[in-house]
This record gives sequence, C-alpha cells and structure tokens, in this order.
Amino acid sequence: MKITKDKRIEWTKRSIFYLLGLFFIAFGISIAIKSNLGVSPASSLPYVLSRRFTRLTLGTWTTIIYCVLVLIQLILLRKDFKWYYVFQFVVSTVFGFFVDGAAWLAQFCVPDVSHYALRFLYTLISMVVIAFGVTMYLTSNIMSMPAEGVALAISKCTNWQVPTCKMITDMSITLGAVVCSFIFFGRLDGVREGTLLLAFGIGFIMKPISKYFKEPLKKWIYKSERAMQETKTEE
Repeated sequence: MKITKDKRIEWTKRSIFYLLGLFFIAFGISIAIKSNLGVSPASSLPYVLSRRFTRLTLGTWTTIIYCVLVLIQLILLRKDFKWYYVFQFVVSTVFGFFVDGAAWLAQFCVPDVSHYALRFLYTLISMVVIAFGVTMYLTSNIMSMPAEGVALAISKCTNWQVPTCKMITDMSITLGAVVCSFIFFGRLDGVREGTLLLAFGIGFIMKPISKYFKEPLKKWIYKSERAMQETKTEE
C-alpha cells in the first residue's frame, strides 16, 4: 500500500502532538512534585521508589515501573497480546526521559514555595497541565501509555467498563506506593491529598478541554473527514 504525502503529513502531526502530550504530562508531574502534596496515581510508585533509591532518577524508575506494567499486560492477555504492544517499552523509555527533562526544567521555571495555599495552587496547575497532555496524546491516537494499557487489558479479560478498570489500576499503583512508603520511611511519604485530587480532578478538567480544543485539534491533524471518523471509531 502506497503511503501518500497527506498520510505522511498526518502521521508527522500525530507524532508531534503525541510527544508534546507526553512532555506536558511529565511537566505536570514536575509541578506536582514541587507542591510536595503528592503526585498522580500512575507516578506515585516510581516517585516513592526514587525518594528511597536515589541513585536512580524518577524518570528511570518511571521507565522501570511502566515496563513492568507492559509485562502485566502480557500476562493478562497472553495470546491476545498484540505484537505492536511491545512499542510501549519504547514509549516508557521516552516518557522516562521526558520526566527527567521536565524535572530539570522545573528547577528554573517553577520556584519553590512553602505556603500551603501556593502548594495547593501548584497541584491545581499540574492537574490542568496533565489534562492538556493527556488530551493531546489521546487525540494523536498512536499508542496507549502502559497504565492505560493495563486498564484496557483488565477490561478485555473481565468485560468490565474501561473507567472502572482504570480506577482499579490507579488504586493498585497508589496502594503499592503507600505500602512502599511505610516500609521505607515508616510513614506516608510521596502520597498525599494531592494524589487524590489529581486522581479525580484530571478527568474532570479534561471535559472542558476536550469540548473546546479536541475537535479543532483533530481537524488540524486529520485532513480528511474519513480519517477523523476512523479515529473516533478507534477511540
């Protein structure tokens, strides 16, 4: 099948927005870390491990945990595990690199704060930034992140709805972070009220973002109406 010029342009746009979405998510995580009120559920376990085993960066721990999530998908799906799911290992590595890059960037453009109100504001800002990132990467429709991949795998095995499976996945990762926190520090560390706020708030923030930005973004990325319809079907 011949790849047309329009298709190449479309894939270039999708790839750019996919990577931008991942970076926005990573930068949102860095802002949440600055708040010291907890990070998003999917990043909670890597964050706790990075605080205990400091020889590895948060980005490295994120890559490790996300790769484990890909292996969990393999165990759950078995013969239904598609060959292209292995590219989630690549996505995990790229995202880990972005996490470390965003953390470095945050040192210069996100000042440290101590007042609780400002820290809470940081959590709200991180929620908006992550929501933008998730919207961008979902609209690109290239490859699910490993945490979403596990939720989809659980849904396929149980026939439960995907949002329910996503909640189970997030709760399991957060529970792992809580257990590790008490084992390593003897107290709750790295998982706080901000984690709960991010868990429920990101989806809420995504609704108005999707309403006003998702369709214009699709129209810009996907040149033909047929391509847009195919994307909606895949979602």
